Amino acid sequence: MGLSLILFATWCGLGLTFDSYDYLFASVSFRDSSLLLDADHGIYRERTPLFPLILALLQNNTIAIRIFFALNYLAITYGTLYLFSILVPSKKHLLYVALLLSFSVPTLLIMSFLWTEIFFLFLLCASSYCILHLREGAHDYKLLVLTTLLAFFYCLQRNTGIFFVMGTTLYLLTEFKTLKGWLSAGLFALLSLSGWIAWTAYHLAAEGIQFQPTLTVIGENILPNCMTYLDSYSTWILPPNSPMYVRVSALVLILSLLSILIWKSYEPSKKELKGRVIKLSIFLTLNYHLGMCLLEKANIWEVDRFVAIMYPFLILLFGISISDYLVRINAKKALIVKTILIVWLFYPVLRSIKVATFLHDKQCLLDQK
Repeated sequence: MGLSLILFATWCGLGLTFDSYDYLFASVSFRDSSLLLDADHGIYRERTPLFPLILALLQNNTIAIRIFFALNYLAITYGTLYLFSILVPSKKHLLYVALLLSFSVPTLLIMSFLWTEIFFLFLLCASSYCILHLREGAHDYKLLVLTTLLAFFYCLQRNTGIFFVMGTTLYLLTEFKTLKGWLSAGLFALLSLSGWIAWTAYHLAAEGIQFQPTLTVIGENILPNCMTYLDSYSTWILPPNSPMYVRVSALVLILSLLSILIWKSYEPSKKELKGRVIKLSIFLTLNYHLGMCLLEKANIWEVDRFVAIMYPFLILLFGISISDYLVRINAKKALIVKTILIVWLFYPVLRSIKVATFLHDKQCLLDQK
């Protein structure tokens, strides 16, 4: 269902923004001259290099790119559902999570434009899946190498990959209990960041103070940025045209309640796969948003695509905590909660259809001009 909605939204092609033109121009320049140049014919330096190289490999063919995006989407969706099915055996709960993943405006958005997020999310999910199965003392060296390689590539796909490496490293440091384990975590961080460090260091050495990397830590905008991100997340639960203070207040209340439920799900299962999924998802989410809030002032027109990266992880946390809660309460309370969840489900479904229709009409209208 989700893929059908995406195909409808992108029927007349993928949307293009300023970023997209940079990616396309860099891929063409690389094919023609083995140099990465941006749309202004300058050195492609503010963004990481992997995505233009992928576009060059696909020869900027629209059909090939859409197939590539679709494969990433399917892998992320089925991987998330597979992991959830292991943790929560209820088929009804699995169906509900499947509907949330299918009718997802955040995912629809990053699938409808020529942006880096969907492949980044695939690499991040694949790396996280490997990390979850790393056990100290199990001699899973191949798994460690694979997850490090995936993290290496997602840092070259998006600058913000470094925040996820930090989150993953903190997770490993809390999971491992020996010096050898901690050294493995440090090695993972160092090797994962090595490509990004080399790319950034090269431009710093070549251009010095003229180089303005995308990741510029400011810190003074932390509160406005937090409010901007909360505002974006609040549209996942309530319509965007409702008052901001109502949406954000509702979001804060729901997050507070979910935090309690998540803790109650984590505590009895912290040594099991479920506990590891909860812990890793929390580390990744908190590190990512702390890092993003410390950067320069967030662009309100881009925040929705940035938070989309966290959608599968947050849906997992939501699904696990609610499923466990329904098991703990009596039948009457469970019926009330289920009724609320089913009624609310109409919101993401209808909003996804509305957004898909808007994107379809807009892109087809541009295609006609």
